[in-house]
Amino acid sequence: MKMGELELSTNTLRNYCLFSMEFRHLPLNMTFTPFRVALNHSLPVMLGYIPLGMAFGVLFQSLGYAWWLAPVSGIMIYAGSAQFLAVGLLASGAGLVEAFLATLVINVRHVFYGLTLINRYSVSGWRRWY
Repeated sequence: MKMGELELSTNTLRNYCLFSMEFRHLPLNMTFTPFRVALNHSLPVMLGYIPLGMAFGVLFQSLGYAWWLAPVSGIMIYAGSAQFLAVGLLASGAGLVEAFLATLVINVRHVFYGLTLINRYSVSGWRRWY
């Protein structure tokens, strides 16, 4: 299996899982797939997003919008903080220019997060700037 420039074999993945603290209780003959490892690492984060999504849905519906617009806005607005910002902007009757500028200001922080990773992914070619 290839992941970018990194090659992962089943044995490498199995060794990682065996020596990782969270997998020590599992039997040695168990097979580990990349999906299972990724699920094990991301499940706690996903469980944290469930109450946030529910709170956003309740807040969005309290403005008088239909319930199905909350998941649609979750798909269209791919930034959690911008979703909560959108609720406040919709409630105050702000225009599209204000919403765009406010979202840009909130999400420009990701540029600085990305700048810290440039040296780590320097061999990625043109994808480096994505």
